[in-house]
Amino acid sequence: MTISIRDSPRALSRPAATVWSGAHTTAPGRAGGKAQITADAAAEANFFVRATGTLEGPGNLAPVLDLENARTLNRTQLSLWTRTWLDRATALTGRTPIIYTNGEFQ
Repeated sequence: MTISIRDSPRALSRPAATVWSGAHTTAPGRAGGKAQITADAAAEANFFVRATGTLEGPGNLAPVLDLENARTLNRTQLSLWTRTWLDRATALTGRTPIIYTNGEFQ
């Protein structure tokens, strides 16, 4: 079972022996300067970890970044946004996140 954190943090319970992770479905913020892009990505990572916790312990998969829409970001900006989110999520959880996307995403 994967829980997608979309609108607000909420308490979630899980049955014993269930593999647990969180998937952060995102649409990065509007294009802007480096400071705006990194602040947006860090804020999204902070929100995700507040909602899921660190995902430590047995039966917990690494955090997942579901990245399927670049909105108005160009490739360089999207790369900066993604790297910032991954670095922040790693710093907060101690885990290396997984990136999920689809074959049509460019």
